[in-house]
Amino acid sequence: MLILRSSASIPLWGIKSGTFLGEILKNMKRERAEYLLGETGRSVSEIARECGYAEFAVLSAAFKRWTGKSPRDSRVPALRVLQSP
Repeated sequence: MLILRSSASIPLWGIKSGTFLGEILKNMKRERAEYLLGETGRSVSEIARECGYAEFAVLSAAFKRWTGKSPRDSRVPALRVLQSP
């Protein structure tokens, strides 16, 4: 989790690095979602909430844009077996 001590440092850091807060947060959500999908057996709805998405569909659309696959299709095969009914 990213912890920022001062909001004044955000614009300066963004200017120096060429990356701005929205982009940083989007990348953090993506990395977290990819990790949770690959390493846990949590449902996609749970992962969406944990990553800050209000709805499963929003994460699903974003994930498809990022990777070309749905969150469910990107699961590690062993985790898919664990989630089967």
